[in-house]
Amino acid sequence: MLLALAEPSVATQAPAPPGDHALQVAPGAQGKRILVVEDHDDARHLLVQLLTPLGFVVEQAADGSEAVAQVADAPPDLVIMDWRMPKMDGLEATRQIRALPLTQQPKILMLTASAFEEQRVTALQAGIDDFLRKPLQESQLLAALETLLNLRLPHETCAPAPT
Repeated sequence: MLLALAEPSVATQAPAPPGDHALQVAPGAQGKRILVVEDHDDARHLLVQLLTPLGFVVEQAADGSEAVAQVADAPPDLVIMDWRMPKMDGLEATRQIRALPLTQQPKILMLTASAFEEQRVTALQAGIDDFLRKPLQESQLLAALETLLNLRLPHETCAPAPT
């Protein structure tokens, strides 16, 4: 499934209704906390709708300054951070989160509509753990979650194509 988490002019595709979707609660995901930081309400809610049925505890922030405050108060296991946001962008928020005196730093997954490799390098230098380009493929997001959180998520199973 394509997750159109780009600019507000791009329509977002809602996840399939319950029962029509092969994803299910993942035992390793139970109780893992994810903070979704995205200034576009539709894109943020789409991620919440995708992650919650998997068993994650999902919290939200609309900009980088909200994210830093939430991480300082109660660090999540993972932050899914948009790059371009008002007030404070994802790079500055990442730098400030990395500077917090936390006993355990969260993993940070940066999302961006940019396709330039040098921006990936810039984001890695700021302290992110992984980088995905928008629009996202659900499979790419799930693979990143598995890697960053060291767990196995159930994936959709497709019937083989007729021959």
